[in-house]
Amino acid sequence: MDGRLGIPTSTPTVAGDADDPSACAIGLESVCRFRRVHKTTNLNEVAKMSWWRHKTLWAVLLFAATAAGCGKSDGDPPISQQAPALRADSQPDVGLMLFALDIGNESKDDGSVAAATRFAPHDKLIASIRTTGQGENVPISARLIAMANGATVTELQRTVTLSAPATTNLQFVKQGDGGWSLGRYLVEVDFGSKRVGQQEIEVAQPPSPNGGQ
Repeated sequence: MDGRLGIPTSTPTVAGDADDPSACAIGLESVCRFRRVHKTTNLNEVAKMSWWRHKTLWAVLLFAATAAGCGKSDGDPPISQQAPALRADSQPDVGLMLFALDIGNESKDDGSVAAATRFAPHDKLIASIRTTGQGENVPISARLIAMANGATVTELQRTVTLSAPATTNLQFVKQGDGGWSLGRYLVEVDFGSKRVGQQEIEVAQPPSPNGGQ
């Protein structure tokens, strides 16, 4: 018997006559069944055939265990430790970037505006978006939101292709008659679906020229 795997290493012998009915009566039922199947009456031959059958079974099991052990390299990390594939939406953004967001009511020759945070109801509202980097067919959107109720008052969008620092101006247009309603507003700017900047402004009545008299 192999001490490590329990595989028999010698052929057993069984004394007695297989024709003797008492062989099945003294606990040799398996031998009797094997004898009837293989049509032999020699108990020693029955024992030898059974030994070879068990040895073959152990050899098959040993081969299967060895093959399973060789199928995995010791150097391969567990699946849970392997780095996941990089998804397309997790790629680093190295394109167009916001440099500054200014809100003004008049644009200069170079496209910039005089930044302000307080405006009169009939002032123009221009979102001046200064960018660095580069991008092709990048949708830039600017949204004017009333902070009193969170409603979007108006929204503008433009698609740009830029390869150097640039300024993109988007002028909000009041819908309907009259000027902008008094109150505080939030200007939000997105590049595609990514929020890149925001600025708070206020629309209020300008001071009276005579000091309120």
